Amino acid sequence: MQNRGDVPAHPTGSALEKPQFRSDLSVSLQRGGNTYIVHDPVQQKYFRLGRAEYVLCSLLDGAHRPEDAARRANLLLGKEYFDAARLSASLERIAQLQLFAGADQQTHLERNMQAAQLHQAQRVSRLNLMIIRLPLFDPHPWFSRIAPGLNWIPGWLVLLTWLALVGAGLMVLVGHWQEFFSQVTVAFSLSNLLLLYGIWFLLKVFHEAAHMVVCYRYGGEVHEVGVVLILLFPLTYVDGTTSWGFSQRRQRLYAAAAGLCCELSVAALATFVWAIAPQTLSGSIAQNVIIVAGVSSLLFNANPLMRFDGYYILTDLLAIPNLYSRGKTYVMAFWKTIFFGVNTYRSNYSGWQELAIRVYGVFAWLWRIVVLLTLFGLSLRLLHGFGTIIAASALIFWLGIPLWRLAHVLRTTFQVRPGQLRQFVITTVLLLVAVSGGLTFISWRQSVSAPAIVQYANEHVMNAQTEGFIIDVNTFPDTLVIQGDKLLRLENPELQVRLKAARLELEQREIESRMLFLQGDEAGRQSIELALEALRQEIIALRDDIAGLVVSAPVGGRVVGQQLRALHGTFISKGQELLTLVTEERKQLHASVSGQHIEGFRGKAGQLIKIDLRRFGQGIVAGTITQLSPRASSEIEFPAMTAIAGGPISVKAASVSADGSEEPNDLGSYEFFSPRFGVVIALPQDIGKQLRVGQVCIIHAQGPRIYLWYYFRELLRSLLFRREGQIANFSR
Repeated sequence: MQNRGDVPAHPTGSALEKPQFRSDLSVSLQRGGNTYIVHDPVQQKYFRLGRAEYVLCSLLDGAHRPEDAARRANLLLGKEYFDAARLSASLERIAQLQLFAGADQQTHLERNMQAAQLHQAQRVSRLNLMIIRLPLFDPHPWFSRIAPGLNWIPGWLVLLTWLALVGAGLMVLVGHWQEFFSQVTVAFSLSNLLLLYGIWFLLKVFHEAAHMVVCYRYGGEVHEVGVVLILLFPLTYVDGTTSWGFSQRRQRLYAAAAGLCCELSVAALATFVWAIAPQTLSGSIAQNVIIVAGVSSLLFNANPLMRFDGYYILTDLLAIPNLYSRGKTYVMAFWKTIFFGVNTYRSNYSGWQELAIRVYGVFAWLWRIVVLLTLFGLSLRLLHGFGTIIAASALIFWLGIPLWRLAHVLRTTFQVRPGQLRQFVITTVLLLVAVSGGLTFISWRQSVSAPAIVQYANEHVMNAQTEGFIIDVNTFPDTLVIQGDKLLRLENPELQVRLKAARLELEQREIESRMLFLQGDEAGRQSIELALEALRQEIIALRDDIAGLVVSAPVGGRVVGQQLRALHGTFISKGQELLTLVTEERKQLHASVSGQHIEGFRGKAGQLIKIDLRRFGQGIVAGTITQLSPRASSEIEFPAMTAIAGGPISVKAASVSADGSEEPNDLGSYEFFSPRFGVVIALPQDIGKQLRVGQVCIIHAQGPRIYLWYYFRELLRSLLFRREGQIANFSR
């Protein structure tokens, strides 16, 4: 990222009676003759002045009143540019920028004091442990040597080459988008994070080097290269302040966009490497480069709401220097108007530029709040005890210091303008009442969703009725069969032997029973009759087992199973699963719903629910809830819905029992973070025919009414508390 200073957003005082433009400022004319760049060596900042403002400043010599200088400026400009209102606004702006010398002409001493105060403020800001700025070295001694060799490079040729390269890379990526997207989850696996960080670091080195090369190409200088630690995560920067002095806007845009363009060029080259060999090691590295150089650069460096490259490009395109400071000034003035009834906002812009300043100020203010809350939450969640210290230091700077300044303002206002203090109190009370009412009464229907997997609605699992060796296989997976078709035949000679032996024993026992009857031994005969009944039952069971050696289809359907042909000659135990018969036309969804979303499904059996099948080309369809499991479980029933198989549900290592062994579940070593409920949804028959078993989709339901206070409570809880357990984030 390229770092350039912005104008302070607060005035230092009103203009003097006979102001004098500072003599230590350096002024350069930009191409076109309408804009002047003023460099303040004390603040190390650059400011833009229009031609009329610069003519006025050049006439402010400390010996004449501003009105006299304005009349002379109007004569030189050839029209009456400065009236009373415009003169007052111009003088106030120049005073805000600290471009006037002191009344006693001790300008050198005053500016040294200003520099000392600025330096002290920067030192105090370093106590904010959440954002730490660390200057590393001055690259000027090295880059000043190569600067003369850069003059031959034509900017237009570099631009055309870059457009052609990035355009070609984008076309290749679009042509292989499905393949690229299917492999993205691999890049974010835990085992790949170290490689991602290494690539990111090297790309940032190229990024900052590109800024410096372009800056020196057009006559600028870079005297500081450093690192900004955000939550101890390093982001590199270069101080490209001197690029403000470039005479052409095109040159300033090149300097600001150089780092971003460099990364996108690397991403384009990596696209060619990945397209040639996507499954190789070089292809995997190239994919990581595309993600880091392409996606991350566009999300962060090109974001104009953050003062990185995108911000400086936007300010030059809009021709509004210090856009961030001007927008911040507008927002602060707006709140002052609301709370104190005093409108302190003054602007030299009008029309669409003034509208751009106000819109940008509002969005940048909202974005700043989002970023600060995110950083605050991440510091507490990721850095444990040390993160609490970082968050506390950030609170002091982000809330403590502004509140202390507000207390000082209120104390001064109470002494000087008690009416404004009364308005502040009334406005604050009304605002608190409005916020409380909004938190209490504003509510909406929560939209809940859950992943679901396609399964067959009617499954007839066929198990072996007896044990034996498979000697004949008459079917194979995906075959349509009708009721009574013979599918498998087993062989077990031992059953025939046991049946023959049982029959012989039965005949012998029957003979013994008749002899005892003729002898009149009723007690012995009854004992034999009991043995005969047991033999008859054994023979019936053996006959059933022998009949079970031939496996026939009890119903018609499609065969689902493993490689049935591979079972030929193998021994099958009694009860072992052989295959499954399903009805292809009837399918259903098995959804996995978290505990916090289950209220959106309770009591809705028989009701319709939305099913998102757009990724399968079916759009959004309706299904019927048929079943809801009464109890939640942490066990994984369908692995395809978990992150282990590239699904949307994160899992963790399975909990360990007291004896140190893992609790059993379908995946052995993994389980859900928290227990989840099962929901079964019936699919329309015409839709079921077009879906395949195992496809994962998303279902949507309308949950209970949620109130605004509950939403913020849960948001705060998610920021402050971190889920325990290690997330499994592996792809297929």
